[in-house]
Amino acid sequence: MTFVILTFIFSSLFWYLISGTPALADNATRLSLSTIAVMWCPTLAAILTQMTDAGELMLGEFGWFAPALYVVLALIFWHYRNALPKLPAEGL
Repeated sequence: MTFVILTFIFSSLFWYLISGTPALADNATRLSLSTIAVMWCPTLAAILTQMTDAGELMLGEFGWFAPALYVVLALIFWHYRNALPKLPAEGL
C-alpha cells in the first residue's frame, strides 16, 4: 500500500500540470517533460518503498538488482530512442 500511496502523491502534481495544459504545439515541451516525469514517479516510489519495512518484503530474494536493472534499461532505451524506426507519414 505504501507504493501505491507514494505513486499517487508523486504523480498527482504532474497529472495536474498535464490536465491544465492545452494540447497545442507551443506546449509540446511542457507536455513531454510532464509525461516523462509521470513515468518516473513509480520508480521513485519503488525506491522509497524499498527503504521501509514494507520494501523488504517487496524486494524478496533479488534485493536491489531488479530496481537497478529497471533504471539501467530505461536509460538505455532513452539513449537510443532516436534510433528506432519511424512510422510512415499518413499522406503516403
